[in-house]
Amino acid sequence: MSQGAGTKSGTLTVYDYCCNALTRSSFPSVSVTGAGCSLDCAHCGRTFLRHMHAATTPESLSSFLDELWARGGAGCLVSGGCDRDGRVPLRPFLPVLAEAKRTTGLQLNVHCGLVNAEDARILATTDVDVVSLDLIGDRSTAREVYGLDRGPEDYLGSYRSLISVGIPVVPHITIGLHFGMVRGERTALEMAASMDAPLVVFLVLLPTPGTRMADVEPPSSEAVTEVFASARELLPETELALGCMRPRGPEGRVIERLALEHGFERMAMPSLEVHSAARRLGIEVIKATGCCTLPVPHW
Repeated sequence: MSQGAGTKSGTLTVYDYCCNALTRSSFPSVSVTGAGCSLDCAHCGRTFLRHMHAATTPESLSSFLDELWARGGAGCLVSGGCDRDGRVPLRPFLPVLAEAKRTTGLQLNVHCGLVNAEDARILATTDVDVVSLDLIGDRSTAREVYGLDRGPEDYLGSYRSLISVGIPVVPHITIGLHFGMVRGERTALEMAASMDAPLVVFLVLLPTPGTRMADVEPPSSEAVTEVFASARELLPETELALGCMRPRGPEGRVIERLALEHGFERMAMPSLEVHSAARRLGIEVIKATGCCTLPVPHW
């Protein structure tokens, strides 16, 4: 058992949402590009987009959000495929998001990809609840996985641009994104620490049929342990969450146990074993509806 077992709060919040959630869930995912994406990322190959609701015009997004609120939905993830610069083309849809925040109680989690200062300034006018930002700590990973000639400085620059205009940002770090290998994850953690991130979400490479990583071995439990331990070292006061995109089955249960042992406070769609394991550790389990990025803690 890790010496860091147990959460700071003595509780583990478990969430019932997955970012591939079906349209009729209380916190669905919507893609403003449908299944389209200018990149062909090795781990995704546009596969994940096909599981999202397509709203490719501002009018269709507005209708979707209105219907979601009318049927009692809690909120949604607004995402989409990227352009060749690694940006989700959100600008035409931002007035719709702003209107939804003015007229409904929906919680909006936006995945925007890389942004510049102007993108961030305009996004801030919408008053969305949170931006989920992937942090890549290795230039070769951005190039070989995403097909982008970008480095850690670009991701940190996006982070700074968003924070500078008051947008809550939750960094997402995918363990093993570089074809199952750990490469750049500690740098990504250092980036999050430099920004005093109040919450970090961890994902674990999920080899997906139809992608170039379909037959890749996920990162080993030793590799996951190394990253989790580094997170607790570098981010001692930060809430840690285990997101929904990760292996399941026996491998997934090992990852969940490791998250518990390293004091994670949040977990998306855990296995039943998590509840009994938490009780053995003296951790209270709290059930929540929605996405593990919300609410964003403020210190």
